[in-house]
Amino acid sequence: MTKDERDHRSFFVENAMQTKLLERIAVLLKVNLHDLLMESADPQETVAYWRAEMEAGLADAKDAVAKAVAQERQLEKQLVAAQSSADEWDGKVDAALQACDDARARAALKRKLTYESMANDLQQRLAHQHQVIAEMKKSVSALQAKAIDLTGLAGGGPVRSRSKSS
Repeated sequence: MTKDERDHRSFFVENAMQTKLLERIAVLLKVNLHDLLMESADPQETVAYWRAEMEAGLADAKDAVAKAVAQERQLEKQLVAAQSSADEWDGKVDAALQACDDARARAALKRKLTYESMANDLQQRLAHQHQVIAEMKKSVSALQAKAIDLTGLAGGGPVRSRSKSS
């Protein structure tokens, strides 16, 4: 398996993990806390349970956003490198044509097209990553708001995540 194939596979594995995390956050957001507290035999225990779930969800979500942003930066670097390589091989095509070396020009053109194809693939992956990050940040904000609602219902202190980034 080539490095590009491993990177491509890793990209899709990361997306699957991000999707599972977003599904978990969606479940936490759908919980009607007020109804749960009204129906609960022990509201304090219910609050403690959901507070722990939300703290864990927030920490996991913030960690996932940080990883997704790091992956986005890596994709950006790979895109720049692929575009640079395509430009470099374009210059080699021109040089081979100037030297009337058709075989070298064809080989250089083939390499240039390979790098352009890689750049196009990376551009699509980068656009998708932008969308995923925006969705993840939106989910984190919604979960933070839900955590604040829980704190208000419980009359406790603010819900904090174990992650240091916001």
